[in-house]
Amino acid sequence: MTARTPAPGSRCPRCTLADVRERLSALYHAHEAEEFLYSTQPLLDHRRPMDLINEGKGDEVIHLLDQLDSGVYL
Repeated sequence: MTARTPAPGSRCPRCTLADVRERLSALYHAHEAEEFLYSTQPLLDHRRPMDLINEGKGDEVIHLLDQLDSGVYL
């Protein structure tokens, strides 16, 4: 993690695409991360993470990734 990217479990009110990509890199290979960003996600009310990021709601994506990382939805 860089000093700028939120640690797992922390909130990020202005998470950018770069923040989300960095968090994704800890969980997925590059092609899987891209698929995650551009596919609808049931755990995000069937929204695409990229759309949420573009709406300034990247923190919702980071929150989901934290939950996936901790095994909450497995």
